[in-house]
Amino acid sequence: MSDAAPREAAGDWRPDIDGLRALAIGAVLLFHFDLLGAEGGFAGVDVFFVISGYLMTSMLARAGGAPGTLAQFYRRRFWRIAPALFVTIAATLLAGAVILLPVDVERLGMSALASVLFASNFFFANDGGYFSAAAIYKPLLHVWSLAVEAQFYLVWPFAIMGVSRAPARWRGPVLWLIFVASLVASQVLAIADAKTAFFALPPRLWEFALGALAATGVAKTLPRAAHWLALAVICVTPWIVREGDLWPAPWALPACAATALLIRHGANGPCARLLGSAPMTFVGRISYSLYLVHWPVVVFASYASFPRAPLWSRLAALAACLPLAMALNAFVETPLRRPGRGSWRAALASVALIAVAGYAAHLYPRAASLRDMPAGADARLDAFVCVARVTPGPGAGFCQIGDAGARASAVLWGDSHGMHFAQGFSARLARSGGAMLTALKDSCPPVAGVWRVSNALARREDCPRDNEATLAAILASPAIETVVLAARWAIYAETTRFGAEKGGRMFVVSDTETERSVASSRRALEAALDAQTAALTRAGKRVVLLAQAPELGFDGLRCALMSDGGCDVARARVDERQAFADAMLARVAARYPGARVADPKKVLCDDVLCRGRLDGRAAYRDDNHLAAAAAERVIDALFPVAP
Repeated sequence: MSDAAPREAAGDWRPDIDGLRALAIGAVLLFHFDLLGAEGGFAGVDVFFVISGYLMTSMLARAGGAPGTLAQFYRRRFWRIAPALFVTIAATLLAGAVILLPVDVERLGMSALASVLFASNFFFANDGGYFSAAAIYKPLLHVWSLAVEAQFYLVWPFAIMGVSRAPARWRGPVLWLIFVASLVASQVLAIADAKTAFFALPPRLWEFALGALAATGVAKTLPRAAHWLALAVICVTPWIVREGDLWPAPWALPACAATALLIRHGANGPCARLLGSAPMTFVGRISYSLYLVHWPVVVFASYASFPRAPLWSRLAALAACLPLAMALNAFVETPLRRPGRGSWRAALASVALIAVAGYAAHLYPRAASLRDMPAGADARLDAFVCVARVTPGPGAGFCQIGDAGARASAVLWGDSHGMHFAQGFSARLARSGGAMLTALKDSCPPVAGVWRVSNALARREDCPRDNEATLAAILASPAIETVVLAARWAIYAETTRFGAEKGGRMFVVSDTETERSVASSRRALEAALDAQTAALTRAGKRVVLLAQAPELGFDGLRCALMSDGGCDVARARVDERQAFADAMLARVAARYPGARVADPKKVLCDDVLCRGRLDGRAAYRDDNHLAAAAAERVIDALFPVAP
């Protein structure tokens, strides 16, 4: 990471801090190269933030608000971060043009533009999460942390200057107030808005503030055991925390507090000899360059061995990072910390060139990508077009596909799997005429009376609200004769994702089933679906329970574009995954005349495999959503007569 050199910040070299850097980058590398089960290795970034808070505060405190302090601070920070970062971005753009598919070159172009402007944390917060499956196709994803660090540099000098002008008795409490306020905000956002909590500076500021408290606190003698316990906490954190845990608060707090303790009290402590050993300080000194080069290497290695690089390939890629980092450190990072004449013009020219190249790659990804497009590149990912229809009740908005002027007698009600089937219905209606209403909401099961929750405090209130309104509107409309319910049923029944898909667990709860468990989620889902189907059939509606398309567990589109085979999934795995969901749909349909099940597996699977390609084209646009052509094939087969 980009924290300052110890000599710059504190006037004395702290080999033990280099050792902490080595631990931090080691955790990140284990996580990103998927080694030794270090699923929580992302905590290494949090350790870096604490170190940076300490070093920046030490530097500013030593300057004491002297004339030119701010200008000197920002000049040093820029030349500490920018040269190696800009070289990495430029090299990644060039390599990406050769290796990546156009769809990924497009994203790479915009991420390069955001990264060179130190705004990549905002870009990636709105482009899928850090743990999303698509993260492996974003070679500059890791520089979000550099954007957070740069934004910290912008605000922290003013905070320290303000604190330094306060009476001495207030300085410590002010820093503690910043720490507590940010920690509370981080905890709230981790529950309510996990992406903002992860990518934004305010919910991360408490980590920097811990480093600042280590720089300004009173040194005390601590028992030897406390030093070793703090070191142990840092070392075991990658194996304790998981991707689904609330982050950064509260789970990052133990490792961050342990880091602050070792920085404050560990210069001559019992751990200093280990942390300051030659191997640790060597890795620590090149940790920033190592951090910069490692993630593009991970992405490009994964591209070469889709859908997952084997162990030998990951080890070889990890080994390649060391000489790359040493070269970047020796020829760019270290020499340009003290730039020569004309360096500012060169830096501005670099920013301009990277920005232009990145924007051009975004606008013209096929021209920017030098990769040949293999068979399957014409897989359609059409978006269906609909016309809004006003209905009574808040949240009960329908959309009409097909002929905008025709009378719609059927409604498709679903989540994102309903959305991909809407593509198939839309294509069908375009050929045959007619119309259909849709009521679709991403990640929201089309079942009134249930909530999706990830923890005890976070649950989506919009789902039950909109579902209740949709159900009421359907029951009140004599024109609606058929209701098609389409959802990713297995994820609600199993509470987990499938295969290599990233993301935390989600549970289904109701007024009577409040426990967060698989058994309770299944009971809540089936009871609510049963009650809803009963209400619909009593009202004279036909109900079609559209089972979900098989999940692949890997990116089906990229597989079709990047490999000659291996894009299928074993039917046995699919059947095991959907066993409860399929049985639930069958039980509910059997109870009510006028209800039936329609199963896409009849089209997409045989007895052995579920196919990732149809007619040589990608059947999926990601790891579980169908491409338009496949959705059209499914709907034509399952609905020979319009619903």
